[in-house]
Amino acid sequence: MKKGYLMTLEAIIAVVIIFLFIYSVMNVSQRGISKEENVKEKMDFILKGISLNEEYRECIVKGRVDKTGKECEKQISEKFVKAGIKEFIEETLPDVYDYKLCIGNCDVGVEKNIYVSSIFVSAVLDEKNEREVYLYVWER
Repeated sequence: MKKGYLMTLEAIIAVVIIFLFIYSVMNVSQRGISKEENVKEKMDFILKGISLNEEYRECIVKGRVDKTGKECEKQISEKFVKAGIKEFIEETLPDVYDYKLCIGNCDVGVEKNIYVSSIFVSAVLDEKNEREVYLYVWER
C-alpha cells in the first residue's frame, strides 16, 4: 500500500519538475524577444513624436543643405539641438542605447546589432518636399 503512494508521489514530483523546466526555458526565450520589442516600441514612439511635432518636421525638411559629407551633418545636428529633437530622443531611449538620426540613408559606422526604423516626414502635407528619416539604435 505504501509503495503505491510513493510511486504516485514520485510521478507528481517528476511532472512538476518537467513543467518548471519548460517554464524556465520559455521564460528565457521571451526575455530576448521583449528586449527587441521594447527597443522597437521606443523607436516607433520617437519617430511618431517627430512626425507629429510641427517644429521637428520643419527642422528635418529644411535641414538638408547638400548631399555631401560632414558639413551637412554638422548643420543638421545643430538644427536638431535647436529644435529639441536631440533631447526628445535622449529622454525616450534608455541610457544603455546609443543612436544616430539621419535624413536619408547614412553610414552608422558601428559593428554591433543595429535596430533601424524609418518614417517619411513632410513639413506641410500639401507640398512634395518630404524626407525619409532613419533612426539607428544599438547597445553601447
